[in-house]
Amino acid sequence: MNLAKGVQFDKSLHSYTYNGKNLSGVTGVICDHLGLHFGDAPVAERAAEGTHIHEAVQAWIESGLRTSNHPAVTWIMNALKERWESDPPLEVYSEVLVTDYDRYASAVDLMVHYKDGWVLYDIKTGRFKPEYLSWQLGVYKYFVEKAGLTVIRTECICTREKMLYVVRPRDSDDIEKLLYKI
Repeated sequence: MNLAKGVQFDKSLHSYTYNGKNLSGVTGVICDHLGLHFGDAPVAERAAEGTHIHEAVQAWIESGLRTSNHPAVTWIMNALKERWESDPPLEVYSEVLVTDYDRYASAVDLMVHYKDGWVLYDIKTGRFKPEYLSWQLGVYKYFVEKAGLTVIRTECICTREKMLYVVRPRDSDDIEKLLYKI
């Protein structure tokens, strides 16, 4: 599934373009707004682990095959299988591009379709940060709904704490103020 037709993602540069124009990811604007900084955290090491986890989950969603024995990947797969056993989704997609086609683009880690709408998931390997996730998932919800889909819930899959958290996304007015200074 691609909700950002024509948007190109360069994995090596972690950059987005549309018709030759660079689009910004949403992480920077949210971090600036919240005054968050990574400080001396081992960012490259954490990023590599996060990338591995995301890619393994994506491979599992797309092919049904397990490509990693990383404990976080195993936990995510088991947690989602358990949830989906009691509430089977109609469709599941991974790394879904979303955009406003003007300034921003990003990828939603998981989009799960149920009869009454979509659940958006973000996978985090670090600590659960509810305020940050409220903004991030609010932006994703905003873009997904601009693409014409109904979002019924947003959640965080937190591998560090081995928890699935329901996250209340910021509303569209807050998102427009953040992204466009409206």
